[in-house]
Amino acid sequence: MLKKENHFLEDFLFFALIFVSFNSLFNFILSLLSLFFNKYILLNTFISGNDAISLLCKKVLEFNISFTFLVITSVESHLIELDIFFKEIIMLNDIISSQEIMPNEIKMRAYIAMGNICSDDIKQAYTNYKKAFELIEPNINSTVLAELYFKFATVCDDIGETETAIKLYRRCIDINKNNPHLASAMSNVAAIYEDTGAKELAIKYYKESLKIDEGNNNNSGIFVSAIKLAKLSRRLSPDTSEEYLKKATETAKKLNEPYYIMISEIEYGDFCIIKKDYKTALQSYLKAMEYIDEKTTLEHREKIERRIQDLKVRLGTEKFEQLEKEVNNG
Repeated sequence: MLKKENHFLEDFLFFALIFVSFNSLFNFILSLLSLFFNKYILLNTFISGNDAISLLCKKVLEFNISFTFLVITSVESHLIELDIFFKEIIMLNDIISSQEIMPNEIKMRAYIAMGNICSDDIKQAYTNYKKAFELIEPNINSTVLAELYFKFATVCDDIGETETAIKLYRRCIDINKNNPHLASAMSNVAAIYEDTGAKELAIKYYKESLKIDEGNNNNSGIFVSAIKLAKLSRRLSPDTSEEYLKKATETAKKLNEPYYIMISEIEYGDFCIIKKDYKTALQSYLKAMEYIDEKTTLEHREKIERRIQDLKVRLGTEKFEQLEKEVNNG
């Protein structure tokens, strides 16, 4: 069990071990000053004062690849508060670049970790993933490669480099069947094809993603693929669409996720409009309204209200009011 306790000595040890290797004494001092403003630590066990000092001296004198690997692994595992230590962790770049004998895989992992923690700064994330990509060589761990391809593809997708994103997603997909990013890569490729109007390819990849997520009991992934397949199949195969809608709704309820339930009710209402089952459509829209909360965007509230208004226009005021009474009394 990790301990999250406010022990100054433990904090000092953690930061000193990371930053003592800096060429610049100024950067090292600045880093240590941050100890006075945080309470998060990265130690699996409690270390006594004398042991801590001994360990610190030893690591200062024997800073090596193994320790650097520990730091990178800690960042990857989110064992420290990344938002608080953003600037400090970015300094890993200085540590890595200063080690001429550092294996490329460790450098890659460092750049991937830095790309992950600066995801809000898409340009910086792109730069870090690109640096990692340039270090690829034979025999790199497949899990590391899978993460790099997937994360780099996601950033390329976000900045509009669609062709590059698809290529990277496909590289991720081709690695192996145990790839932890496989289903997400499939789903993201499907989304790109959906956006470009290539419905058949979108359906193909969503189906593959759904199959993988079902095998892994990943309900969030199941919901996303099922709701997308329902929408894409709505006019081509209504029966298939309804099956996917049922799966999406069941999964949303399993997750007990109000947002997912709201989305599934909206989609089912739209499906019923096409079938001209206006009563069920109105019931679904009204159910969707019940799941609106403070986390729901104004856009979704307006989306539901607009659909109800469209139904009123379609039926006429008198018929709509009668239908509304039946639903409310039913």
